[in-house]
Amino acid sequence: MGAAPSTPSDAQLAELKETMEESVQRAAAAIAQADVLLLLTGAGWSADSGLSVYKDVADVKAYRDRDLTYSTICEPHWLDDDPELFYGFWGKCFNDYRDTTEHEGYHIVKRWRDSMFDRTATANALATRHGGAAQAFYSFTSNVDAHHLRVFSEDEVRECHGNSETWQCSDRKCHASSESAGVPTRWAAPGGFRFAVDPQTQNAPDLARASLPAEAGAQTHAHGFDGNHPRCPRCSKRLRPSILMFADESWCDDDAQKARWAGWQRAVEEQAKAQHVDAAMTPLRVAILEVGAGGNVTTIRRLAEDTADTIRDCGGVVTLIRVNPDLPLADENSLQNVTISLASYGLAALKRIDEAMVALQFMGETAVAAAEATPLLLQTVPIEEDEE
Repeated sequence: MGAAPSTPSDAQLAELKETMEESVQRAAAAIAQADVLLLLTGAGWSADSGLSVYKDVADVKAYRDRDLTYSTICEPHWLDDDPELFYGFWGKCFNDYRDTTEHEGYHIVKRWRDSMFDRTATANALATRHGGAAQAFYSFTSNVDAHHLRVFSEDEVRECHGNSETWQCSDRKCHASSESAGVPTRWAAPGGFRFAVDPQTQNAPDLARASLPAEAGAQTHAHGFDGNHPRCPRCSKRLRPSILMFADESWCDDDAQKARWAGWQRAVEEQAKAQHVDAAMTPLRVAILEVGAGGNVTTIRRLAEDTADTIRDCGGVVTLIRVNPDLPLADENSLQNVTISLASYGLAALKRIDEAMVALQFMGETAVAAAEATPLLLQTVPIEEDEE
């Protein structure tokens, strides 16, 4: 796995547009027939809430004047080199994430989760295998806005790059000693807190709590948030968001969250193998819904295709529904025959899939079971076989 995403040709885009409605219908059928739903989301998913994607998040005059881009500003060394710049950048992100309402797509998926993947026979079987909650649904995201945790429960969310709501000491030694002592190593930002960021310079001055604006200073006494530059409650060194940055050697992942995700993954693979060897059972059907995962940071795209390959190897039936206006095709060409490519923005596609699913389910269980869920074979995308 690991092929680079390729931009569709004009002919491929034309075919994708022509076959969009049929692909939407098949995506709805694939999800409705699935035993397991995995939601994978990248920056494009947050964009539907009005949040900036990677190329835009640092595209403001103050940063352009300093020749700073997202990739150069998103490095932890700024905490030491220029803390006002550091807290200005992450403080602005934090404020924006908190002040933005998550888009309708989250709640569309939650309706699917509640009606089709919660406490089902498959959900109960998975819970028995991994010891967690009884759900046949998981949400895996590279986004750091923490919006998934507003909608889904913590035992079904994996944030592989962390989130802006959780903060940790910038000194990894402090983190290690806290961990060995069994005391907290990560702190949640207080509910009423906002950073004070100068809109012209994009800097966050080192203001004490008493100097902060009323709306920014509310409840700042908790977890080291006593000013505009939060401090570790244990060692008083600066706090940083628990977000994986570039050239980052001090980030500490959420080990409990990581372990829950790994346990659920194993349970799905084991269930697929068990149903494959039991002649009395049908193959496990897994739908992977990937939305807004671009080509700059390919973590989500790789996970989608690696998971699809693994489920097939375990004897399951998998459908990858890739929603992306620019890069909707499978990166590994041999997986295109299990990929429904929707050249669309995320929320627009989800609304269309949801409408198609409601219409399909209205016709009854027999219609759902008989609906065509196999991805269309695109004439402009010849499939190459895997080379062993």
